[in-house]
Amino acid sequence: MKFHRVYITGAGCISANGIGLEKLLEAIRKPVSGISQIKRFDTSKLATKIAGEVDLEELSPPEIKGFGHLDRIIDSKAFLAWEAICQIVKNLPLETPLISTVGLERVDIDVLRVHRSSEKLICPEIPLLFLPGLIWQSLGFRGEVSIQSAACAASTLAIGTAYRKIKLGIYDRAMAGGVDSLIFPYGINAFNSLAALSERNDLGSKAIAPFDKNRSGTILGEGAAFLLLESEKALIDSSRKPLAEIIGFGASMDAFHPVKPRITGEDAANSMRKALTDANLKPSEIEYLNAHGTGTFHNEIMEYNAMKSIFGEHLKVLPVSSTKPFFGHLLTAAGAMEICSSLSAFTHGILPPTLNFITPDPEIPVDCIPNLPRSFFPRIIMKNSFALGGQNASIILKRPEI
Repeated sequence: MKFHRVYITGAGCISANGIGLEKLLEAIRKPVSGISQIKRFDTSKLATKIAGEVDLEELSPPEIKGFGHLDRIIDSKAFLAWEAICQIVKNLPLETPLISTVGLERVDIDVLRVHRSSEKLICPEIPLLFLPGLIWQSLGFRGEVSIQSAACAASTLAIGTAYRKIKLGIYDRAMAGGVDSLIFPYGINAFNSLAALSERNDLGSKAIAPFDKNRSGTILGEGAAFLLLESEKALIDSSRKPLAEIIGFGASMDAFHPVKPRITGEDAANSMRKALTDANLKPSEIEYLNAHGTGTFHNEIMEYNAMKSIFGEHLKVLPVSSTKPFFGHLLTAAGAMEICSSLSAFTHGILPPTLNFITPDPEIPVDCIPNLPRSFFPRIIMKNSFALGGQNASIILKRPEI
């Protein structure tokens, strides 16, 4: 069977750092976080009052057929996905497929508490199962649309699935990524109930501190990130400039617990091992790793155990960073956004830092590129996403040679 090379030839994104890939990479180079106090609604009754908010007023309304005027707050995911996708759809064949994500819907808890007899909806936004298809058809595309439902690994799995189909010759090209936002009271309360969020509101953007001994939890973000993937032939035909080549993908499932990861990291390690096998690489050939790095202890000790079992002594010299402190945890869109942030290694020769790192954790002794970006042009990098429910995905990128 002939395998086809697969390239990332476009990256559309929007996050708390701004609109577009260049805004994101500029934030990484400075470096500056987009996380701040929530301005969109009253947070007085919330334990966590900070997030990676997008300025929705900057966005053009999505032109989704059959829905007319959309509310920026209620249908924020539609605004975010429309913006990111429209950045990179120019001149695409109409048969191009889309692989996106589905997360938790917006829930208006006040409808249950106060307005039960009204006509207001508990879940008022466009149903997320339909949103990718509605956007794709509204843009005039006729390619197949599919959805990954795998929590925080979903967009990495979406990109990996597109990569596999192009590699096998099923697709010539595909759009893949994700969109998410739980920045509304019920969403924040839900993650507080899991003891996942930092409640150190006094720290502002410094509240999320991956790999730090004094970590206090993660911080939610919102946004969308989509990548255009093309085969080598499609790339040549389109004359686009490649941002990276995808050379490996692996995925696994813990089959352990609905929420907690298996602390040994053996299943997350299996994801990395599969990606390395797919890429025909030795662990020592990875030169940078963008970690899932949530700023929660259980995730980070699991991820460290997984990395240690795969990389061994190489982990002592392997730069490993988390870019979540730049924009927050984007949940189903996290992996795609973090791949976008990792592109700075290839586009500018800059490894993204882990912001807010102060106190090393002796249980997780990694070179986390603390606080400042590092000048280095790696040849090969890895991205990991490890989700609630034990869903794991790893992607390996190579500096493009075309």
